[in-house]
Amino acid sequence: MTFESSVNRLLKEAERVKRSNETFRNPEYLEECYKIALEQLGIDTIDMDDPAFLTIYEQSQINEDKKYVQALEKDFDQSNSDLAKKNKKIGTILEALLYNQIEQNLILGMNVHTISTCKYDDYHNKVDTVMELLPEESDEYKHLALAYDATLTSNTDALTKKINTIKRDITNGRLANVKYFKSENSDKLSLENIPKLIIGIDMINLESVIRLWRATMNNEKGSNEKLINHPFRLIIIDQIILQLEYFVEYANSVNQKDVAREYERILDFFKDLNDQEEMKSFRENILSDSKKRSWYENDNVLNFFKELARGK
Repeated sequence: MTFESSVNRLLKEAERVKRSNETFRNPEYLEECYKIALEQLGIDTIDMDDPAFLTIYEQSQINEDKKYVQALEKDFDQSNSDLAKKNKKIGTILEALLYNQIEQNLILGMNVHTISTCKYDDYHNKVDTVMELLPEESDEYKHLALAYDATLTSNTDALTKKINTIKRDITNGRLANVKYFKSENSDKLSLENIPKLIIGIDMINLESVIRLWRATMNNEKGSNEKLINHPFRLIIIDQIILQLEYFVEYANSVNQKDVAREYERILDFFKDLNDQEEMKSFRENILSDSKKRSWYENDNVLNFFKELARGK
């Protein structure tokens, strides 16, 4: 064995050991990723103590909402298992990843901005992020908002439950509400009846993306290019479009025409994004690479939404 081959073998072994530790099964790694996630989400999270909210709510009402959050968190800490607490941290990591990549790497294009909701809206209204779809001057779109719940599960029962909750709201003519909202792109301090969907990714793909994300944070050469070209971007875009199409059809089927129109406006925005040449090129790049295509085709969350769409 030559010196060079010995060095290469040692480097490969070092990389294997490193990867074996870069898993959420490793408590230290999980805590490190969770810390990064909290830092990222803190950049643009809505603050219930912002004085602007006193123009529409009494201080006593805000205090009651803060007590509601504190009570829920206390109950969660006391009544949930270590596994549930671990999964909650991983869910926060997914939420932060989506926020960071939509903002920094523009995975949904230049006209999409995300805002993390306060804990009250996360817990009470089941909305952890608001996605703003911002028009260009030449666009016919007005300012659009989309609520989403970042979901980490490959459990079809859990996903079905979340979808059925949205369908029940659509049947009753209700969409998502955000009690506390603030954005430089809008004068609104709350949002009512905005479309909602779920954005998720399975654990295997999430761990793969998080490794690249951490490498990018550490300024490792070439890591951000790999992250931008990871299949998770296509997984996210396709599940958004699949859900929007599904909810438009469902809303029309239960004669909720106004709700259908709200979802359809968001759908038109993402269809336009999907038709852009850059996105077509990206899709071709993913599907022509056997490894990337395998990641895309085997993501359990995306496949759930594909099955949902087929069963419309």
